[in-house]
Amino acid sequence: MTLELLSLGGFMLSLAGFGAAFEAQQSPRLDRVRWWCLALTGSVLWLCLIGQVAAWVTIVSCLGFLISLVGVSLAAYAEPDAADDEPVWWPEFERDFRDYVRQGVRRKEPK
Repeated sequence: MTLELLSLGGFMLSLAGFGAAFEAQQSPRLDRVRWWCLALTGSVLWLCLIGQVAAWVTIVSCLGFLISLVGVSLAAYAEPDAADDEPVWWPEFERDFRDYVRQGVRRKEPK
C-alpha cells in the first residue's frame, strides 16, 4: 500500500514539475523540488523493479521518473527570466538620478 501511494504521489509531483517547467518563472526552490521529485520517483522505481509489486505500480513509477527527468532537463536548459533583466527605462533613470545627487552635493559644499 505504501509503495502504491509513493508511486502515485511521485507521479503527480512529476506532472506538476513538468508543467512548471513551461512557466516563465524559475526559482531555486522550485529547482530543488524538481530534483527531490526525481530522486523520489527514481527510488520508488528502483524498489518496484527489485520488488514484486503490481505491474501498474511499476508503470506509474516509470512514467513518473521519465516525466520528472524531462521536467528537470527542460528547467535546466530554460532561458533566464526576462523579469530579472532591468527595465528599458532604468539606465536613463539611473543616469538622471546620479546627476541629481551630484547637483545636491555641489550645492552643499560652499557652506
